[in-house]
Amino acid sequence: MKNFLFYLFLSLTTFSLSQQSKIDSLTVEFRKAKIDTTKAKILAEIGIAAYYTNFDLATTYNDSLIEFSKGKTKKYEALGYRMQGTLQLISGDFNTSETSYKKSLAIFNEIDDKGYQGALLSNLATLYARQNEIERADSLYLQAIEILKDVKNEKQTINCYINLGINALNANKLEYATNYFLETLELADEQNNKNYQLYSYNQLGTTFLKRNMYREAEKNLVEAEKIGKEIEDYSGLMNTYNLFGVLYDEYKNHQDALDNFMLSKAYAELVGDKEQLSKALVNAGRQYKFLNQLDEAKSSFNRALELSKTLNDSSRITFINLNKANLLLEQKLIIKAEESILEANRFLPKIPDEDYHVTYKEIAKNYSNIGINDKAYRYLKMYAETSDSLYIKNDLKKIADISAKYELEKKEKELAQNEALVLKKELELKTKQRYLLIFAIAALVAFAILLLVLYNRIKRKFNAQKLKDAYQQGLNNYLTNKYNLKEKELLLWLQIVEGLSEKELAEHFFKSIDTIKNWRKSLYGKLKNEEEVFRQKNAIDLYHKENESYTTHKD
Repeated sequence: MKNFLFYLFLSLTTFSLSQQSKIDSLTVEFRKAKIDTTKAKILAEIGIAAYYTNFDLATTYNDSLIEFSKGKTKKYEALGYRMQGTLQLISGDFNTSETSYKKSLAIFNEIDDKGYQGALLSNLATLYARQNEIERADSLYLQAIEILKDVKNEKQTINCYINLGINALNANKLEYATNYFLETLELADEQNNKNYQLYSYNQLGTTFLKRNMYREAEKNLVEAEKIGKEIEDYSGLMNTYNLFGVLYDEYKNHQDALDNFMLSKAYAELVGDKEQLSKALVNAGRQYKFLNQLDEAKSSFNRALELSKTLNDSSRITFINLNKANLLLEQKLIIKAEESILEANRFLPKIPDEDYHVTYKEIAKNYSNIGINDKAYRYLKMYAETSDSLYIKNDLKKIADISAKYELEKKEKELAQNEALVLKKELELKTKQRYLLIFAIAALVAFAILLLVLYNRIKRKFNAQKLKDAYQQGLNNYLTNKYNLKEKELLLWLQIVEGLSEKELAEHFFKSIDTIKNWRKSLYGKLKNEEEVFRQKNAIDLYHKENESYTTHKD
């Protein structure tokens, strides 16, 4: 698992470098472009590429797109506001996100662009769903579907149906949710849309987990992982590994659960999803606790808490504090545990989360273990009050036992206190602190060594990539000079070698199919001998032949 995480780290680093290279290339194109709409289009592409490397940088580029587009191109101004709304939504800034989305929708209404009108209604519905305004969200999704069907936008239509499924899932209408996701999976299969296949499999995995159908959940998550790796969808894989972690937790396989939560954390950090990062951290913290790695658990809970506070997520702040308090009680750090419980109570939502009752039970157990039975009794009562009747029945006897024990110990409390016991506990505490300090120093040294090893490996990888890029640039110059190619002809030849169809080439170069045909005719005319019949296979074979010839020449 450690090796896998290391190679994942390297692959993510390589991905970030490739996105930065794309940004640099697009920046050069922007400087060369003369037409305003072309410049705006390139700025939009830069913003999307920056999204995968640096969230703040993506925001800066997108703000530049909005300012540049004003008075020049309404479409790209509206697209800028739409991306701005999405960035704000991911950051948890719901009010400004709504304002940005509505600005974008108003412009698309003005220019009568039905496709983007439907897309913006879907964006707004997602925003309202994130704020638990489910009826308002569902109404907008249905409006969006009607518009999107008219313009035959199948992808956005599927997206709306998926979100209706998510709302059904959140409302605990699990059979409805299953049917929605099975339907969207079927539509995604018809269109061979890998992204929506991945998303549907993830949501089916979630639904089956909630229905306690673990085998079905695992089957769908295996399919999601396979597709996610194939298309390198890091957001999708982030969710897949989080769900695998939940599944292994149900199986009580805590090490595998932790490994998957850490993978989810790594992908969440890459794509800048703070909400999912917080979830992954608290889930990882719980697994660390089960594995008795208490320092790692505490660190994970603390970071999750910081993120949840930036997102103003009161439910998650409460849940993390309760888990942190439980951990501190296991370490017999009672005062610090009480501080976390107080903070949890300050953020407690009006409608408690269904996960709280299990944590209340764990807190009660730990209070009982350290002999504070009044609070054990209190939290066991809270557990019973927030549990379903099935849970309550199983624990009524425990409540009665702890209640009786509490009443007895209240009478004997003064006899249990003596100076010798206090001194003994102080000595134990000092010894523990000494060991913790030694452990922390050793961990710091080990971490420094690990960082040095990682730096050297990444440096070698980076140098190898530079050599590869230099070789490719040399080959490109060689081909351009030998066949007297224009830049667009060379780029077309390189994409033909990748096996792209006419339609895919048109989409790649943002040109019509007729333009691509003309480019290809010009290219083939320079590559072939007179009277030679020349097709895509000939172009591919010639490229590989020239590549081999160039390699031999370089050697």
